[in-house]
Formats: sequence, C-alpha cells, structure tokens
Amino acid sequence: MLTTISPTNWAVFAGVVFIWSTTPLAIVFSSVGIDPYLNLTLRMGLSALLLGFWFAYQQRSLPFYRAAMPTHLSVGGIGIGLSMSLVYYAAQTLPSSWIALIFGLAPLFTAMLEGLLFRSLRLTLIHWLGILLATAGLWLIFHDPDHHLSEHMTLALITMLASTFFHALSASLVKRLKHKLAPVDTVMGGLIIAIPISFAFWLMNGASLPESLTPSVQASILYLAVAGSLAGFLLYYQVLAVFSATMSSFITLIAPSLALIWGALLNEEPITFALLIGASLILLGLTIFIVKPADKPR
Repeated sequence: MLTTISPTNWAVFAGVVFIWSTTPLAIVFSSVGIDPYLNLTLRMGLSALLLGFWFAYQQRSLPFYRAAMPTHLSVGGIGIGLSMSLVYYAAQTLPSSWIALIFGLAPLFTAMLEGLLFRSLRLTLIHWLGILLATAGLWLIFHDPDHHLSEHMTLALITMLASTFFHALSASLVKRLKHKLAPVDTVMGGLIIAIPISFAFWLMNGASLPESLTPSVQASILYLAVAGSLAGFLLYYQVLAVFSATMSSFITLIAPSLALIWGALLNEEPITFALLIGASLILLGLTIFIVKPADKPR
C-alpha cells in the first residue's frame, strides 16, 4: 500500500525521477567540444573509480567470476557500452527532449521483445493500440514542420531508436539469467565491460582530444558520473524493492515529461505543437502498458 511508504522512500522515488529527467539534458551539455565516445568513456571511468573506492572501503571483491559474466556482458556490453555509445552519438544532433521521449519507449520495446521474440508475454489488442499510439507520436515529432530534419538528424533518430532497442534487449536478457547479482555488483561489472567498448569507439572515430573543456561540460560529466551512472541506477533498485511494479513504471511517464520542461527552460529547446501532441501520444501509449500490463501466456 502506498500509505505505508515512508517519506524517505518517496524522496528516493522523486530523486530517480529527477535524475532520469535531467540526464538527457546533461548528456547534451556534456557533448559540447568533445568527442562523444571520449565523453562517455570519461563519464564511465569516473563512475568506476568512485565505485572502486566504495568496493575497497567495503573490502568487497570484484564480481568477475564465471557465473556473473553473462550479466556483465548483457549489462555492460549491450545495455551500457553499445546502447549508451549510440545515445552519445545522437546527442550531438538531437534536442534533449527528443532523446528523453525516444528512450522512454524502452518499456514498449521490452514488451515487444517479450511478446514476439521470447514469448513470455501475451500482447492483446489494447497493447498493440498502445504501440500504435506511440509510433504515431514518434511520426508526428519526426515530421514536425518547425523542425526540418537534416541527413545527420535523421541518422541520429535512427541511432537513438537502436539505442533504446539494445537497452530493452539487455533488460530482457538479464531477466532470463538465473544467477542474480547485487545492484552494486551489476553496476561495477557493467562499467568494467562498457569502458573498453566506448574507448574502442573513440579510437575508431579518430581519437581526437579537446583543447579544453568548459566548466559546464566538466560539471555535466561529473553530474552524469555521480548521479546518472551511480545514484540513479542504485536508487532505482531501491524504488523497485519498495514500490509496486505499476508505481515504479510511472517513472517512465514522469521523467520524459519533465525532460521537455528542463530542455525548454535550460537549453531553449522549443516546445512546438507537434512535439506536444507527439509526446502526448507516446505517453498515452506507455500508460496503456502501465494500467494494463501484458499477461504471461498460459
């Protein structure tokens, strides 16, 4: 019951919403004047360093035994290394609000993977209506007359959709693994796997180094390392442990909505009529999956 949840846990819920809603804007801010893959490598490297201090303080061993490797490869290789590298590429072109809305589609991608590929869920007509509404919302945003899409922007949109798919795929794969890890072990193992991947992308992209980083870029990278990669992930697991699955899912509705506001207030990103209608359709599609979750097949 929600009435039995303590104010501290409500604060944790609000903290996750805030972090998730500001992460896309922070990614955009951190991408100014620096190679996107070097940017991501610095963020994850700092996160791993901070978490390493915690492991040393707790005298906790690194979770790199054989049974844990499938989790690390799914989380670090697909969910962080590949998915986040694509996000950072897209962030060079797309507004933060678009990034938030597209990444917010992850529950729909997960549902389609579970229903069509893994056959663990049964999608009904109402669920396909939700997918159709979200698709229509995306179409409206992509065909906004106030935004003329360049070739680079179209590629960024496709890249962002691919990133969301890989994020959902990672979650579905981890869900199927019998060996479960503590959240802190999952984060650390994932980061160790993901850092070489983003570093390799940086090398393939020319390995350019910035002449200098502005204070806002430095602050954004630090915020993403501490809040986006560590606090956000660990607090989200606390939310899942305390709140119902339905209530936890509302984060995917609230965060993109707030991201539109942050982008408009802090980065002068225009909120056009097509964006509002498209975002409303996407959020309505997500709401259907939250209010009526897909059933397990009998």
